[in-house]
Amino acid sequence: MLPTKRSLVTAVISTVIFYSSGIAAGDISDLSSKEEGVITAHDTERLKSLGIQLHLPTSSNMVITKEQAISLAHTSAPKFASEAPEVIIEYQLLTYPYLTAFSEQALNKNANLRADGYLNNTPVYIVTFKGIHGTGHAARGQKVPTYKEFNVVIDASSGETLFSFTYK
Repeated sequence: MLPTKRSLVTAVISTVIFYSSGIAAGDISDLSSKEEGVITAHDTERLKSLGIQLHLPTSSNMVITKEQAISLAHTSAPKFASEAPEVIIEYQLLTYPYLTAFSEQALNKNANLRADGYLNNTPVYIVTFKGIHGTGHAARGQKVPTYKEFNVVIDASSGETLFSFTYK
């Protein structure tokens, strides 16, 4: 890896560790969801309208570390990872019954995912690249949406990237 790229990766990981360690708690003071005591920076009502539900983790079923999840998300979305001035990572249980297409690796490494066929209270890391300049897609004549956040969902028990999404 080139020295400048290594420095960039180190900076991104350092930023995430800083924010995920609670030092920046002042920035996330109103993150409590009204549902099930979930603490998140995400808009749970908006996610619910998309079919995604977050649930309070009751145990630590993660096999990979936060640092590994950040590295995997960086590999999955290098453009946004290098552009983002802020990275947030959350450990959540995620349910998303409308997504049923996963890689063979993801299905082989997660027996529950293989059995259920969808994310059902699956322990995940959601890595959010904040402050990016993304452009969505729109039908001809429609306004093209823009977004400032990009989320990568990593299976906390296998390290497989499950999907990515944006809504902000």
